[in-house]
Amino acid sequence: MELLKTAGKYTVSDEIMAGIKENFLAGFATEDEVKATIKETFNDGYLADTHTAVAINVFKKLVSETPTVIASTASPYKFPKSVLSSIIGTAPDMDEFDMTEELSRVSGTKMPIPLSGLKNRPVRFTSVSEVEDMQQCVYDMLGI
Repeated sequence: MELLKTAGKYTVSDEIMAGIKENFLAGFATEDEVKATIKETFNDGYLADTHTAVAINVFKKLVSETPTVIASTASPYKFPKSVLSSIIGTAPDMDEFDMTEELSRVSGTKMPIPLSGLKNRPVRFTSVSEVEDMQQCVYDMLGI
């Protein structure tokens, strides 16, 4: 980690690299592929967020015959514009708070409770910070 901090990179041994290559696969999905995967997955009965759609798409490209569990950690309601436009084909002309309600209506799923009340909550943080000032900015926000 010190090398990463000072040199901006680090290396691993040939043995570790061989293990990585043997046990891990990597890939990517274009925005169009993500949209198509969200639509396809929704049509199959699951409302996927954008991150999970990337995982599903890459999995299908690389190892579609291997039994696999994809752990979805994000909510589609955090990305309402992307998810809703993937499902209905175009982004509606509304703010993202209204899009979450439309996503719930179109998908027949319930918005997570922590996200459901955001529209009417006051904005708490509006400041922008330079990287070098970030630590103090966080302290200021926390009242430390």
